[in-house]
Amino acid sequence: MTWHPNDSWRLSFNGDYLRTKFTSINGVAASYAVGDGIDLVPKYTFTVSVQRDFNWSGMPSFVRLDYAQQGPETYRNRYINGPPDPSLWYFAESDIIRMLNFRTGLRWNRNLSVGLFAQNLLNDRKFTSPLSLEADSPRSVRELTESNSAWILTEPAHAARS
Repeated sequence: MTWHPNDSWRLSFNGDYLRTKFTSINGVAASYAVGDGIDLVPKYTFTVSVQRDFNWSGMPSFVRLDYAQQGPETYRNRYINGPPDPSLWYFAESDIIRMLNFRTGLRWNRNLSVGLFAQNLLNDRKFTSPLSLEADSPRSVRELTESNSAWILTEPAHAARS
């Protein structure tokens, strides 16, 4: 959902909420039971953004701030050692990930845009996956990067990034 209070400002929100569960299982020694949620899928995600468009020295420019949150993901295994008997099983859940990102840019000319962005300004270093029990689980990282984009026009209606 995006709202434009005027030509210069843009406010947006998007997200989803998932309530999942197995209603039946057709198999022997499954890692799941009826009623378990589906693993490796976040329970919810949402993003809130604000963008301001303006001209700087006659060049179209923008600044944008995004806040995103991803709910926990789960992982379970009821048969660690395999059949025939259920073994001790485990359950893991990732952290809630909160990201604040900033981006700014300007269009220098028809063929060149220059920008700067910073990701994870909150320095949220939590686990992004529940797989820390079985393997390395990645963590969010803070990043500051500049970007230069140049387009070579191949046809009037199409542009290719180089």
